[in-house]
Amino acid sequence: MDLEITAIRIETFAPYGEIVPAGSVEEHLMDARIYARLRQGGAPCQPRLRRQTARPPQLPFALHCLQRYRTTRCLCLPDPGSRQLIVVARAGRFGPRDIRAFAFGGHLALNLREDVWFGAFTPLGTAAGATIIEASAAPVETLVLATPLRITSDARQRVPEPDAPTRSHGIYG
Repeated sequence: MDLEITAIRIETFAPYGEIVPAGSVEEHLMDARIYARLRQGGAPCQPRLRRQTARPPQLPFALHCLQRYRTTRCLCLPDPGSRQLIVVARAGRFGPRDIRAFAFGGHLALNLREDVWFGAFTPLGTAAGATIIEASAAPVETLVLATPLRITSDARQRVPEPDAPTRSHGIYG
């Protein structure tokens, strides 16, 4: 199946999670700690922090697997100034209209909902990285796709992405 990359929009990303201001890693870690305690009934739970860096792939490219956290959220905080790609699908929905490929800038962070399948955050344009904050020690599940997804160019979609929404409360609330 071919997936065309589209610019991220608050309303089109809503089934998969929220778009939040990038902010600092420390700020997001504090929110993740609060969320983890609420999810664990007050028991301390240290969020996990992962750092990934990559070079941009040549478009089109094949995506061979997706991953998800069944019971907790995950936040992607891209490098400032970078342009990233995320592929998402809701659990149990793998039809052509249900799997999406979104491009977004480093001024935005993505707070993925529970039980959402996602591909590795992938830089577009130049080499870049992202910090991933997992709000609990929940295991990650990996799904190897029988037929890889073919991620195609976003040359036809040059719509500006949204400004980050104003932050009024914790990102995990």
